[in-house]
Amino acid sequence: MIKTITLCGFKSFHASSPVRVELRYQQSDPIYFYGLNGAGKSAIAATSPRFQ
Repeated sequence: MIKTITLCGFKSFHASSPVRVELRYQQSDPIYFYGLNGAGKSAIAATSPRFQ
């Protein structure tokens, strides 16, 4: 189970400032990413084939 994702230097994420995304969910729960345009939702989803 994926619990955290750390993005650094990928698409719109800065190369020297890693961003950590924590996923808190039960295995049966759907995962939703929401936010403003350009916030990195698609970049987060592209980090794992499990999200596609």
